[in-house]
Amino acid sequence: MPHRPGRPAGRGAGRLAAVWAFGRARKLFFITGHARSGTNWLAALLMRHPSIYVDGEYYFQELKRGFDAFRHESYHRASREPARTVAESCFQDTIRLCIAACAIDHPNAEWVGDRTPRPLEVFLPGAPHFVIIRDGRDVLVSLSILEIAVGGPVYQEFAHSPELRQLREEFLKDKDFFKKNPGRLLSSEPFTRAISQRWAAQMRHDLDVMRKIQAGDLDATVFSVTYEELHQNPERHRARMYQFLGLDPAKALPLTVESETLPGFRSDNHASDRRKGVVGDWHTYFDGPCKDWFKQAAGQELIRAGYEPSNDW
Repeated sequence: MPHRPGRPAGRGAGRLAAVWAFGRARKLFFITGHARSGTNWLAALLMRHPSIYVDGEYYFQELKRGFDAFRHESYHRASREPARTVAESCFQDTIRLCIAACAIDHPNAEWVGDRTPRPLEVFLPGAPHFVIIRDGRDVLVSLSILEIAVGGPVYQEFAHSPELRQLREEFLKDKDFFKKNPGRLLSSEPFTRAISQRWAAQMRHDLDVMRKIQAGDLDATVFSVTYEELHQNPERHRARMYQFLGLDPAKALPLTVESETLPGFRSDNHASDRRKGVVGDWHTYFDGPCKDWFKQAAGQELIRAGYEPSNDW
């Protein structure tokens, strides 16, 4: 029976981002980014290196909300020491043990990670973080198609809208509906604004947290890359990512169609969660007032992220 994962020996914050699992020490890392920004692709690129395995999505932020509530109120015993520190330790142990458990079938993995599309937050002191950023307009298009296709959580918030319900009905009858009618995709103002606002909120949050990490205010390291940079030169950027973890890029396997690590996909299937993945696809769908809706909801964050010099686009 494999040895149960556990906390490695030693002192210092670095040990909190490592775990002993299945016969060796495993170092832990995280991949974050907004939904439909390329977290899966980034994970696939990293896993071309034999010393890396990454799995997910764990959504540890849901767990953290529970622990925070557990320790929040003054009348909660866990809001005071020593229970408060014990609760925080249990939260970190849960993260380590869950990630490490997935190393059972990957004996050569020195690094084991979680890929969850979520805001950047440091759950384990000392852990490396990869953050992928994508043009919010392409995120809006990709996420809108997915939400309408599967009736996802954002769609459900606005499903009372006859206009949005009709879009889903049209799509379910013809999976190529938005290819044939691209101007219809972003025709529901509340739905379009909501997705744009959420991308903007996460962009503000992530850029601020990255600044704090780089300033030394948070105990972590961070490597940020844009979806567009990866698309343009995946070899260069994956080599930099391996080096960020202290690994030799020369030991990595080549990128292939079969491993879905080359940029983009060969087909544009709107019924799949893996669409064509091109850069600038938003030009096809931004028609009518949706451009103004996006500018009002997320224009400043688009500028801050470096995608436009101003709102005059």
